[in-house]
Amino acid sequence: PSEIGKLTSLTELELGRNHLADLPRELGNLRSLTELWLSDNRLSDLPSTLANLANLNTLYLEDNNFTIDPSEIYNNKERVQTFLATLKSTDQVHGPELTSA
Repeated sequence: PSEIGKLTSLTELELGRNHLADLPRELGNLRSLTELWLSDNRLSDLPSTLANLANLNTLYLEDNNFTIDPSEIYNNKERVQTFLATLKSTDQVHGPELTSA
C-alpha cells in the first residue's frame, strides 16, 4: 500500500516471499533505508523512485523475473547505487545491463 511511504525512518525492509508483481512508487520516500529485501517475488520492474534511496547499501533481488544477474549488485554499496542511478532516467527498469565495478 502507498502508506508505506510514510515510514521515513525505516532502515530495513523485508518484502521477500510475498509473490509481489509490482511495488508502490512510495518506497522511494524511505530515504533512511539501508537494506531492502525483494527476493522470491514476481517482480520484473522496479519503480524509478527507488533512485531516491541514497543510503541503500544492500538490495536483494534474487528469484524474481528480472533479466539482470542479482549477484552484480547484491551487498555492494557502489553497485547498488550504480543500479539505482539507472532508475533516474526511466519510469520503470526492465533489467538494466550492469557491469562489475
